[in-house]
Amino acid sequence: MKVVTPEISWHERDPIYSVDFQPGRWPIQRLASGGVDKIVRIWQMKVDAEGKGDFEFLSNLRRHTATVNVVRFSKNDTAIILWKKSDVPTPANNIFADDEVDEDKESWVCHKTLRGHLGDVADLSWSKDNRYLVSGSVDNSAIVWDVVKGSKIAMFTEHKSYVQGVAFDPLGNFVATLSADRSLRIYNTNSKMCVNNVSKLSVPTVAPTGADGNQPPNSQPEVKAKAFRIFHDDSLRSFFRRLEFSPDGQLLFTPAGCMEAAEKFMNASFIFARGAFSRPAVYLPCGEKSSLVVRVNPQLFQLRPVQNLDCE
Repeated sequence: MKVVTPEISWHERDPIYSVDFQPGRWPIQRLASGGVDKIVRIWQMKVDAEGKGDFEFLSNLRRHTATVNVVRFSKNDTAIILWKKSDVPTPANNIFADDEVDEDKESWVCHKTLRGHLGDVADLSWSKDNRYLVSGSVDNSAIVWDVVKGSKIAMFTEHKSYVQGVAFDPLGNFVATLSADRSLRIYNTNSKMCVNNVSKLSVPTVAPTGADGNQPPNSQPEVKAKAFRIFHDDSLRSFFRRLEFSPDGQLLFTPAGCMEAAEKFMNASFIFARGAFSRPAVYLPCGEKSSLVVRVNPQLFQLRPVQNLDCE
């Protein structure tokens, strides 16, 4: 695998909070980016014969009035703005626009605005059929939207702090939310009820019983269950804890995890298995810094075939 970093001034020098590739078959056509400058920018990705990627600017989307925290293509501020590509050129209506800003090569129009959150929207996730959208906000809530009708169909308010990550089950049965209150919640999309609230993990530990703190010889060790929190608290300096389901819906990947083992603290990301959301099935160590975002690559990879070389 080859990794190339494009040298592009994506949003001048302002921080970028979210990027998203347009779903579809290879080659990928567009990339969206958004951040502090309140603008969503659309880029076209090109790949040459050697596999090197390059990006061409296509369009600025300027209807946002606050920082753009998250951008997500459908597979088909305190408001969520849905954009769609238009064949009609958008007239320039800002006489104070910077002359150095690149001219739009595509026209995008505001398709729909969804209002319901009382604070900034931190994350978005589409349903597989593109009819529904779930959003998480710093108002401690998550909302499921009917995009066709432009209305709310469910609002989850059980979290005690910011909802910093949301994920829609590709099979349509669940919505997952991750909050700064150190909990992962799984909601059933039919009953609109929380079916799992995961915040702690209980593991067996062997407790020393000797006066000196050591295990006496020929004695039966005492096994106790120790419970510890598995997600970071709100001291984690991040606006986001973005989780995601695998494309087949069988696994759920969560960031911002932590583990306590043998008096040692470790950062981790967790993998939960479908049908067993009550406890993680796998933990992935993250080193000195905590993970903040998990994205699953929808492309299937195969190992490159190795030719057998006869050694003389």
